[in-house]
Amino acid sequence: MQNWFDLLREINSLQGSVKLSKDVQAEYEDWYLKAHHRFMSQANPALAKPFFNRLRNQVLKLAVIHEVAQSRSLNVTVDSMRKAIATAAKVEETILGLLPTGMTREGAELLKIEQLIKQAGVEGLSLTTLTRTLQSTPTTERKQRVLTLCDGGVVVRFTRKTGGRNAVIYVYKDYAEEHKKNHPNDVEQ
Repeated sequence: MQNWFDLLREINSLQGSVKLSKDVQAEYEDWYLKAHHRFMSQANPALAKPFFNRLRNQVLKLAVIHEVAQSRSLNVTVDSMRKAIATAAKVEETILGLLPTGMTREGAELLKIEQLIKQAGVEGLSLTTLTRTLQSTPTTERKQRVLTLCDGGVVVRFTRKTGGRNAVIYVYKDYAEEHKKNHPNDVEQ
């Protein structure tokens, strides 16, 4: 335990300015340009921008943390910058996964249904299976969310004649054309 205290004292006593070599700056600039493009390419760039702005600063701070932990120096190496960028990539993945929800509960619920239908692939997901999967969701909310996805063109609704009641099948937009080929008797609604 004493070693940790000594190490933290040594780190705490560091003084001066952080130094980024040209190679480190080039590494950061390369990441910056690519990450900026990824964030601004989102459906809602106005929502993405504040997250990018925070992350770009965190990358620099993480690089310093990695360097200080490694060498007790404020001269950031390319290796420390790469470690910071790798950490930022995990954060970015999480942020970009949340952005389509609009950062709201309702958006998250819509995304959940969208992903269920998408995972069903070309065959689609029956209304019965969807209802069973989301049985804890009130009926009116579930129906409204599915309608929102259909109206938004994210999900396509098909009906299929059966021996009894017609079956309702929901297919993710990217699979709709192939679904039509595989199930020519299904009627798009």
